[in-house]
Amino acid sequence: MLRIGNLVDALLMLLTFSLVFPLPLGTCAPPPSTYTVTIHVTGLPSGCSASLWVDKVWNGTIAGGGSRSFAFSAFLPVGHSISVAPIIDFGGGSRCYCESHVWDFYSAGSHTFVYVSQFYLWIDTDPKGLPMFVSGEGWYGSGTMATTGTAQSKIDSRTFIEWRVDGMRVQGNPISIAMRAPHRAVAVYQSAAGATYNVTMIAYCFSARSVVSVSFTWDGTTYSTPRTLTGVGNHTVVAASRDPHGHPFTGWYDTGSPSNSRSIFLGGTYQVNYGSGISVPDFDISASPPYQLVSAGGSVKFTITILGVNGFYSSVYLSVSVPSNARGLFDPNVVTATGASELTIKTTSVTPKGPFTLNVTGTSAGKKHSITVTLVVDGVLEDLLEYFRRLGLVPKLILLGILVASAFLITIAAMTVVRKKKKQEAIESRRIGRKVE
Repeated sequence: MLRIGNLVDALLMLLTFSLVFPLPLGTCAPPPSTYTVTIHVTGLPSGCSASLWVDKVWNGTIAGGGSRSFAFSAFLPVGHSISVAPIIDFGGGSRCYCESHVWDFYSAGSHTFVYVSQFYLWIDTDPKGLPMFVSGEGWYGSGTMATTGTAQSKIDSRTFIEWRVDGMRVQGNPISIAMRAPHRAVAVYQSAAGATYNVTMIAYCFSARSVVSVSFTWDGTTYSTPRTLTGVGNHTVVAASRDPHGHPFTGWYDTGSPSNSRSIFLGGTYQVNYGSGISVPDFDISASPPYQLVSAGGSVKFTITILGVNGFYSSVYLSVSVPSNARGLFDPNVVTATGASELTIKTTSVTPKGPFTLNVTGTSAGKKHSITVTLVVDGVLEDLLEYFRRLGLVPKLILLGILVASAFLITIAAMTVVRKKKKQEAIESRRIGRKVE
């Protein structure tokens, strides 16, 4: 009969032998099985890519019309998820949108993320800033029809005249627009005949990104911006061809007209634009604080701010480069200018020691800007796990851990059985002794 003590001794001898003379992995146990999933993306323009996350960790990009495959271990029955950026914003009111941008799975398969083109419809008034509450502004699928709400017939002392779409007169109220491109619908209001109105002239230089003072003529009389004038009827305004720093006139903010002369018959604010950057909306990216100190295993936070410039109101996708065995998480990871995101850097006990320059990048269509911050990691353990992984010993260590745990449990069980047996023998001995007496 096999004694429990002998069984424990044999198991301990097996463990010692496996440590001193490790056998090839294939002779110990079959390697954990894996399965593969394939991801496809459709609907994106040529040359456009979407950011991709595997189990909520950024994993590069996937090109429109392309595919990527990923292998997952089936050793443990856990689920996984793959997601793509829900919005690819090209700026200027154009984007691609993926409604179902997250896929959860537990086994091999393939999945296609489908993007659709969308365009934005802006609704505004002329003059700007009138308290008009009309529905219809927003994103529309390519080729769909957008219908505005009905513009009020009167706002204060002004009377509704017409709708203009991208500067062109459109009959009707409300109006419908075929959304094959971004559009701006403007409800035009005019003051009553003989009524006075105020006009404020301002100037902005996009090359210098600052307000400037330029000269202009109002019915032949010269003034300088900023200036507010009172008008009745029609007036002719001519802006200077260059600002004081030599930047050329590039258009009027409300019309985009390349002519520096125009007729004004409505009140409101009129902006004259200078500098070569006027036609290119853009964004700036900044970070605070510029550096953080963290102990290995801890986490720190940075605030990333996206500032829209030159009428930029699009979404910006954020990414960050981090050292090995660390993660960077944005909340949110997509920021609509102007806005901010909280970047959390999470380290582990095996994150390497040292100062690291983290490159935080904001991307919106073809626009990309970056800012750097410094992360100092201190009190780090040696990267033993990575060392064992390179030697191919991780599966062996897992198996060894299972054997050690099993030996420990068997030993505890054997000791429990021995204690119970000795206790039972003692009770039996006392019982026999009483009978003898």
